[in-house]
Amino acid sequence: MRPVNRLMQGVAMTAVLAAGSASATTIDILSVSGIWTSATGSGGSISSGTNVITWGTPILTDPSGYSFEAEEYPNTPPPTDVALGEVFDIGTFTHMNQRITGTTLLDATLEVEISFTIDGVTPAVVATSTFDFSHEETPNQRDGDTIFQVQCPYDGLNGQGLNAEGCADRVVAETNVESSTPFNVNGQDYVLTFSGFKVGDDIFESFITEERKDNEATLTAKLEAVPLPAAGWLLVAGLGGLAAMKRRKKALADA
Repeated sequence: MRPVNRLMQGVAMTAVLAAGSASATTIDILSVSGIWTSATGSGGSISSGTNVITWGTPILTDPSGYSFEAEEYPNTPPPTDVALGEVFDIGTFTHMNQRITGTTLLDATLEVEISFTIDGVTPAVVATSTFDFSHEETPNQRDGDTIFQVQCPYDGLNGQGLNAEGCADRVVAETNVESSTPFNVNGQDYVLTFSGFKVGDDIFESFITEERKDNEATLTAKLEAVPLPAAGWLLVAGLGGLAAMKRRKKALADA
């Protein structure tokens, strides 16, 4: 039984060493970009192809719009180097919610691209993810500066709380999970996961946005190593143990 025990100890030690090696991995973020690749409007067309889309005829000064401001790596915080498994910021989504007439947004697609190296290994890895947004523009009942006290779709009466400047809109963002595919660097598989858009401490699926305000959410991500299954560790360590035993037997036979 003792040789088996030593072999199992070797399996455990191999797994610990591999886990320690993975946790020491660092990611050097080179660049991030985000483009609105498409947008569909009701009552008119909406131009896309940049990091900002706008729609509607302003009642006051500005149209409504979406923007995506990418983090300017490697020159601004958070640090360029992030640890394996650490959540880091990709960029900021903003809904510029203004009083408008005419065209309203129905849906839009954001494509985000991030370039990075792992432990300095080149060429750089380029990962892309897309996010499908749907938008609900709520009507705002007002007569000049007077807000009618009518029920809004979200958070109660018009003119109160989140609806202080008119009924709040609703934004929904869905991550294209198929884009988070594994890739290999120096024999180790990794996966970059876009965590989603965070408002405060929470990842949102639906986001209630206030009228006459820039409503922001932060896109985050993390890089993780893909662990070898337990059977794989056993096979690797077992093969290593068998090879060591063969070398020992050969050395005794030659003595």
